[in-house]
Amino acid sequence: MHYVLEGVILEIGETEKFASGFKKREVIVKTDSEYPQDIKIDFVQENCEKLDLFMDGELVIVAFTIVGNLYQGKYYTNLRGIAIGEKVVEGEKTKAKSKVKNVTKVEKSDGDLDF
Repeated sequence: MHYVLEGVILEIGETEKFASGFKKREVIVKTDSEYPQDIKIDFVQENCEKLDLFMDGELVIVAFTIVGNLYQGKYYTNLRGIAIGEKVVEGEKTKAKSKVKNVTKVEKSDGDLDF
């Protein structure tokens, strides 16, 4: 299951690389609601590069999942970014517009899972 958040980019962090090969990059998005919130969303591995196309102050829509884990007796919850796009308002409609050009569509084979 994924969730969607709309807002303005406050800050995009640098990519952090770890000895294990894991990499992560954070983006802070300020929601546009009655009570605005500053929300941190982590993009990991190959998703880190998706943030290269964006800059502070841009209106965006971010798709994310909620990831929870137990580490040394404590529970942690993180928001894991899976997609980001420009927020475009046309009349009364709001939609996301991808900044990615020349996307190559990969054909699904019989052995692929549907998720």
